[in-house]
Amino acid sequence: LGELIESLLGGGYEIGSVLCDEETGAAFCACMSAAGQPEYYEALAMDYMECGVLTAPTDEETEPACAEDIYELHDCLVRFAKDCGLEDDMGKPEDIRDYANFRVIRRDGHIVSMARRGKDTDTCMRIGAVYTRDAWRGQGLAEKTVNAVKNDILASGYRASLNVDQRNPVTNYLYRKLGFERIFAQGQYRPALVETERLRIRLLSDREMEEVIAAGVRCAKQALAECKAEA
Repeated sequence: LGELIESLLGGGYEIGSVLCDEETGAAFCACMSAAGQPEYYEALAMDYMECGVLTAPTDEETEPACAEDIYELHDCLVRFAKDCGLEDDMGKPEDIRDYANFRVIRRDGHIVSMARRGKDTDTCMRIGAVYTRDAWRGQGLAEKTVNAVKNDILASGYRASLNVDQRNPVTNYLYRKLGFERIFAQGQYRPALVETERLRIRLLSDREMEEVIAAGVRCAKQALAECKAEA
């Protein structure tokens, strides 16, 4: 881990936030401190969950998004990031090239609920950007979109994975109802103070971030397997 951090910092990157298991997170914070970087803290505490079973058929109300939806998808992504307290830059609507990976529900011709799939590891595809507009919450729309994306993933021969906020009992119940099981706990670690005025920042690309996340998941799974073997 120390070598990875040294390589990233030496390459001119700034590590804005990191998603990993709790043990790796503690080691990461210690390594960043030793490297003279700003103090990091656990901003979000989450559970990493996986599912490999079909629990319900895809609801006919859900449909894949299309190219004409990029502006509505972008608006939902911005609102999703705000609701979750994320600092991610959602870019521009034109940056959304994977619109076909979204499942959406419409009301009066407009998107009111969505969920997205993306590559996670060699065996899993990740479900993210689960969002329902305020006026349409409490009607089970998120359950429908998540289930639809999960079924798309299973049909592709992958397991479905996602992260859930440990402090949100509603989403925890929803995902368990859809067959997801907790694999391990993880958190998002962010710098407590970033002096951006003095730093030249090069952000990790989406692909680079996915590779870092996938590496963290593989390490966590390996650690769990070793623990089970020792037991």
